[in-house]
Amino acid sequence: AKTAIDAINAKLSALQNNYELIQDESRKAADERSKTGRRDLYEKLLRQINPSASGIKRQTPLVNAGYAIRVATLSSTIAKFIEQKSIVSSVSGGCVNIVMLGCGLDVLGIWASSLAPNINVYEIDCIDNCILKRDRLRAIGLIKDDQGDEDSQHDVRSNECDSLIMNGRIDLSIIYGVDEEISEKADDVRTYSLLTADLRNISSLNKAMNVSTFNPKYPTIVVSELVIAYLGNHSEQLMQYIASSICTCDDSMFIAYEPIFPSNRDENDGKVSLSDNHSSVIYGYSVEYFGHFLSKLNRGEAGQQNETQTTKKSSQPSFGPFATSEINAENKLRRCSFDGMIDCTRMATAVTYFDISRSTPPELFDEYAALNLHLYCYSIICATSSSFHLTDLVQICPWVKVETAIQGGRGFHWEKSFPSKGGEEVILTSIKKDYQEQVRSVFKASYSHLFEEYPSVKKLVKSALKTDLSMKGTMISKERGCKSDCVIWNKYSDHGGAFWVAIDKSDSLLGCIGVMKKDGKYSTHGLEASEYYEINRLAVRAEARGRGIGKILLDAVVCFVLQNTITYPVHIIAVTPKILGAANTLYSTNDFEMKEEKTIGKMLIRTYVKTYLSRQDYL
Repeated sequence: AKTAIDAINAKLSALQNNYELIQDESRKAADERSKTGRRDLYEKLLRQINPSASGIKRQTPLVNAGYAIRVATLSSTIAKFIEQKSIVSSVSGGCVNIVMLGCGLDVLGIWASSLAPNINVYEIDCIDNCILKRDRLRAIGLIKDDQGDEDSQHDVRSNECDSLIMNGRIDLSIIYGVDEEISEKADDVRTYSLLTADLRNISSLNKAMNVSTFNPKYPTIVVSELVIAYLGNHSEQLMQYIASSICTCDDSMFIAYEPIFPSNRDENDGKVSLSDNHSSVIYGYSVEYFGHFLSKLNRGEAGQQNETQTTKKSSQPSFGPFATSEINAENKLRRCSFDGMIDCTRMATAVTYFDISRSTPPELFDEYAALNLHLYCYSIICATSSSFHLTDLVQICPWVKVETAIQGGRGFHWEKSFPSKGGEEVILTSIKKDYQEQVRSVFKASYSHLFEEYPSVKKLVKSALKTDLSMKGTMISKERGCKSDCVIWNKYSDHGGAFWVAIDKSDSLLGCIGVMKKDGKYSTHGLEASEYYEINRLAVRAEARGRGIGKILLDAVVCFVLQNTITYPVHIIAVTPKILGAANTLYSTNDFEMKEEKTIGKMLIRTYVKTYLSRQDYL
């Protein structure tokens, strides 16, 4: 528990030296609930939770600045997430979940509960930290819990089934200094759960989540502040659990502030490169920094540099970087089944989006170079659920690299069921390795009746089977290095697109469709826009036609395009032979406008376009 106390003291030191940990960006997320501002609320919560009676130990300016940037980044991200998702969730009568991993004594989750009336907070840590936090919260009176003081003397260490350490309602009236009536929540509403779990043991975490009131159908943000770095080889298991069991709602995301070890090795050939002096300096600093960090940790003297412990089972603390590079971190998230947008950005870059990086430090500061090197050792990492909108992510995390956030496999694990016109269940999913041969067969069969009369069609199909529908190629995305078992998927994903198949309950393919992002302007069609996407390889098995399969596939394209569009207008373009009546009908009945007809050989080809001027056009 000492490390949890040290972290609180370090943050208090930054506040005491007038660093603004709560940024202006997050103050606008909701109305003020009293004359106490959000920065003051956070500071009061931090001071109240601090169990140290010896006062605040002043840290060095470098440590103060580092903690200020860390809290500013996480608090702003959480506040913007709540600002967006609490409105959506409240309309449907739901809430927003905040899950704090390795919470220690930190008050960020409790602070965030003040930003909207429909917030549920779930904090998870090892048993020692949970007991310390429970006792502090009860002493302050911040949580109106079921047990009250009844189990204060009960040592939950003796009963491994006691995963739920505290369950009650957050009451900030003692902080605001007003009557309890300020709370808008009923006495029987539980808005706070303190859970003990070993984050290296997924069954332990799953048990803890199951005994709480957590409901994954509501928008959820999972926060890790220097926690995953302590899990060693167990970190991927934890993230797989987060992706599959916690961040399952369309509006959920994972955010982490973790160390990234800056490598001076070229990731393509593994050779050491010393030609870049800047990279070599960063690499040298990181070796020294993390070596010193680990040395202190192994001596049990981690102090302020060591954040929350998540387990006590290991006699020697485990510590390591989240990844060796930004791309390596993003690939790790893909391997762990995060199916939406992903991003890993060095804090040295992300901090430029905050006022704290543009203001003069509130204390004498002459360590700018050291601070910059320090920030290169850490990254802000985010991953979203599959249907999270890119516009929303950029507003929450303005530092994300837009082009790469949507590449490398977005939607690869996505799957959804739809009823067909005949009432049978249709499963829409991304193409997998086992479906590739069926896709090639169905696509070829869709055009085979035209081969004899229109040789150009036969040539077109043959070309498609040798290029984007070819099964030859790497099962690793060339652009991002993300693992996939499907060559066709990687080809479309590398071009900012996706490829879907519709299957029945017997796993037989009913239809397929792909979409790719296109560069340049379709000036020949008189189209000027910020974004262009082209539909490819739409095909429906002959015996499955007339059941609405084409509409299901087309809707998947439209949804994908708008989820990945920031700047409008955006055009979705489809090219199809006139003789394919079903395809022409599908486009025209779904508001695609025919822009051009031209003859290729003896075949009349039509170009259809659908334009969206804003996201609201689709909604």
